[in-house]
This record gives sequence, C-alpha cells and structure tokens, in this order.
Amino acid sequence: MGNVAQQETAKGPPTFETKRKVIRDFKGMVTKAYRTALNDDEFSRLENLQPVGYGNMRAVKAPSAALVDYAADTIYASQSVNVGGTEYLINFSTTGKAFAFNIATNVSTTIKTGLSGTLTRVAQWKNTIALFIDSTGYYSWDGTTFTTIAGTGVPTSGSDIAVYAGRVWVVSGRVLSFSAADGYTTTDQAGGTSSWASANGSSFVNLTDSTIRNDVKRLFATAEYLYIFAASSINIISDVRVPAGVTPPSPIFTNTNINALIGAVDPLSVVAFGRSILFSNRYGFFQLNGVQVKRLSEDIDQTFNQIDFSQAISAGTCVMSNILIACFLFKWNDPASATARTVIGCNFDNKWYLSFQVASMTLVSTGFLNNVPTLFGFAGNKLYRLFDDANASIATRAETALWDGDDSTLTKQAIRFGIELTLGASASGFMFGVDNEQGFGGSNGLSTVVSPVTWVNNSGGVVTFVNNSALPVTFYSVSYTAAYSAADQYGKYLGETLTGTAAGYVLSALILEYEERARW
Repeated sequence: MGNVAQQETAKGPPTFETKRKVIRDFKGMVTKAYRTALNDDEFSRLENLQPVGYGNMRAVKAPSAALVDYAADTIYASQSVNVGGTEYLINFSTTGKAFAFNIATNVSTTIKTGLSGTLTRVAQWKNTIALFIDSTGYYSWDGTTFTTIAGTGVPTSGSDIAVYAGRVWVVSGRVLSFSAADGYTTTDQAGGTSSWASANGSSFVNLTDSTIRNDVKRLFATAEYLYIFAASSINIISDVRVPAGVTPPSPIFTNTNINALIGAVDPLSVVAFGRSILFSNRYGFFQLNGVQVKRLSEDIDQTFNQIDFSQAISAGTCVMSNILIACFLFKWNDPASATARTVIGCNFDNKWYLSFQVASMTLVSTGFLNNVPTLFGFAGNKLYRLFDDANASIATRAETALWDGDDSTLTKQAIRFGIELTLGASASGFMFGVDNEQGFGGSNGLSTVVSPVTWVNNSGGVVTFVNNSALPVTFYSVSYTAAYSAADQYGKYLGETLTGTAAGYVLSALILEYEERARW
C-alpha cells in the first residue's frame, strides 16, 4: 500500500486537457429537444438572425417607418392584386371599408364602404380587374371604378373567391358556384349575355364530401389545381372541361380529397410559396406540394406548442439575402420573458429562425415591390414594410446548443470565448455569455467589439461631425472583427449566448475554449 501511495504522490497534480469548440456551420433554431440534446450546429434560440450558410449568419433588416395609419379602421385581411399593371395591397377593415394601397407609391385609397367588415375576399381577373365577394354582394374594381355586379345567377354572397380554369369560383358554406368560361360579369358572353347564366355554362356543386367536416375556409388556385381548404381536410378541383356537343356548355371536373385529416383553420395562413402552398392549423405549419403535405414545424415543436391561438395565424413570403423565405405570424407565449409576443417564424431549406419586427402585429401579407415578394405587416392599425431598413438597429439573439464535448460525464471549465463577425452599416454593444446546464451564465464582459473612428485634422485636432439636428455623428469601422474575452463558467455542458443590436452584421464563428476537469 505504501508503495502505491508513493507512486501516486510522485505523479504530482492532475493535468487538464484544453479543447476548443468552433461553430461555423450554422443550422436553424430547434426546440423539439432541450439544449443538451441538440446537435452542435443547432440553436435553441435564434432571433433576427438568418442562418444563410457556412460562416454566414446575418442580422435581418428592421421594419420601415409606418407607411399608412388607418386610425380607427382596423385591418383584418389583406391580399395583393395587380390591376392595370399596378401592384396593390387590398386591405379590408372591420368598419366595412376596402382600401387599395399602391405598393410603389405608398398611397392608400378608400375604394369601397359598406362591406360586411368580417369576411370580404378578393381575386385577380387577368391583370385588369379585382373581383370581390362579401356577404353583401359580388363586385369588381378596375383601378378606378368599384362596380356592383348583380343579375340572374350572380352570387349574392360568399365567403371566398378564386379564378381558375378561365372561370370565377365562389364558395358559400359548402356550395361552390362557378361562372361560364372566360367571363365574370353579366354582359361578357356572346350577345352581351351573362357569365352567370346557366344557359352559358354557369352552375354550382354542393360539396357533400364527408371529409369536409365544416364549411370551406379557403379557395386557392395554383399549380393546375383549385384547392378547397376546410379546417380538417383538403380537396382539389382539376381537369375542368366541357364535353363536346353538350348544351348548355356546363363543365365537368374531378373533385378529389387529398387529405382527410389535415386542413387550414386560419384562412389567411394559406399563401403561395413558389408552386407550393403554405398553411397552418392547430398542430403545425405545413407545405403542400401538389397533393403531398409536408409538416414544416417539426424542428420547432415546442415553440409551436406555446402559440396563443386567440390571434389568427397569417402567412406570407419575402426575399432575404436573395433567398425566398416562408413567414408565419403568430402570437407566442415566450417562456423566456413569460409574456405573449407576436413573432414571425421564418423558414427556408428546413431552417427556422424568429423575427421580432413591430410590437403587437396582427397580420402579415405579401405584396410585390419591383416584382420581388415583399412582406408587409399591420400593427396598431398602421401598415409597415417588413425586413426593409438595413441601417436601423435591431435586437438579435443566438443561443447555441449545450455541448458535452463528446463526454457528458466530464466537467468542463470555460476559459475563453469569442466571436468573429463582419460589421454592417452600424455597430453597437454585443453581450456575450457562457451557459451551462443550469442556465445562462450572464455577461462576461464582452460588451463592445468595435471602437468608434476618431477623425483628426492636419494639426492633430479632433474633427466633430454633426447631423441636420445638430447632434454628434459617430463613425465605426466596417470590417471583419474578432473579439475574445475570459470566461467563468463550469458544468457538464457548456454553450454560448450572444446578443446585440448592430444593424446588418454577419456572424462568422462562435468560439469556446475550455478544460476538462473531474469526471462524474
């Protein structure tokens, strides 16, 4: 025994192996598992940071200033149309008004009053007419004149409208009416007769399918199908044709149920995404490709479980970093702040991140600005263009996985941590901390990663710049920056949290140096 003790004493104090963790392959936000169970390149939280690719995590743009204030007119629905070559958002208020917002000029015009204020829908006919259906009637707008369309066979009410296969389709409850071919009004058929006359091929079908367990929520025409969304099922209309020699020329078509369990509860969550359709219900965000339904929200299951469905989910698309992004607006019971916040869940290439643009948003909608899908949002009855201002500061947050260093039985002592980034149009404080399995370790002193640029004249005097308001202007160097600091954290698992408010920066790497200590 004595010889063994002498041998152990001769070994001296234990030595600890120093290791480094460098994360550059940025995946998205994953909340279906706790931080200790995530892959090294996944994040438990990403706010206003887009994981574009390897070594490329970008701060998203901030929203514009308010473009329109609708004051007492609360907007409950919005949809884009192109009329006469001009791109509009058609915005409907609870006071029964319809507004046409010119996307290029940011001018909003009242085009109709006296609508129901609850369920008005619009569809585009060619690029010359916008067609409206409401419980009060059927209407058209040519960019100047709003017209009531009435007459024999014309729908007097409805809950949604679509243009498909050269016809207008209107649904009311479970009754689907459709116009004659190549017409929408009462005087556009041969001899000035009506597109809604049965003699010209107009008709209706009663949707008796047992899989449609309630009224139709949404009609949506794309990719050669007319999709019929109910709360818990999806049907498609296809192969519309008029058999030769049939009089009157009423079409026949195929009505097929493509999913008897998945539907869309919130009509404004149904939007186009390329040839696909996005939509949501009470158990996920989905993407419909043809007749195949894919659940998009698997990676953020826990986040989805925290949604407050008292606010309807709406969706849209936009382009960020030249990438088409799917966007879902929802009210989220944020566990970190224990408050309800409206947040945009952004998705591309199976990567998720969250964006907080404007507080208390109620609705998002896609419009086209210079032929680019652009996301608009409504908050406090004001209209904003989202992801718009590259120079305005925006709060960002990244929480990595908690890493076990391939051995969760070993305790780790953090020694140093750092970040590599390229600054954008502005710079401000970054806070950085090392976490363990017990939670956030707090800031470890990495509060500023850049210093302001000082201008001096030929005499060595400091030159002060002021703006139009006579306030000092601070300049920062816009370049690659690496910042490191000592760390003080201890645990079986270690991770990192980065927060900042700089505009347009690009995060290239997250680095942690640590030593392995005692086992168990």
